[in-house]
Amino acid sequence: MKQLKQILNLFNIQNQHLSPSNITAPIITMIGTSSLLIENVYTLIEYEKNMIILKSDDYFITINGDNLSISFMYPNEMKLTGEINHIGFNN
Repeated sequence: MKQLKQILNLFNIQNQHLSPSNITAPIITMIGTSSLLIENVYTLIEYEKNMIILKSDDYFITINGDNLSISFMYPNEMKLTGEINHIGFNN
């Protein structure tokens, strides 16, 4: 958070709309129905070929589909591939 404030100050950007929850919220980028990039996800709860469950700070993210696989997984970023049918968010 300190580094973000330094960057915002460097560019004279007001951070009144950037709360810590906005910064750590999952960022999901979907390309068609076959590729999903998720950032700011912290825990892999369940992994099956037709369902993946992830845990972020505030909720669970469930991805349903066919032949789902994890292309890569880093501490704060992962890419899923397969035929993605549904993305759900639960508390």
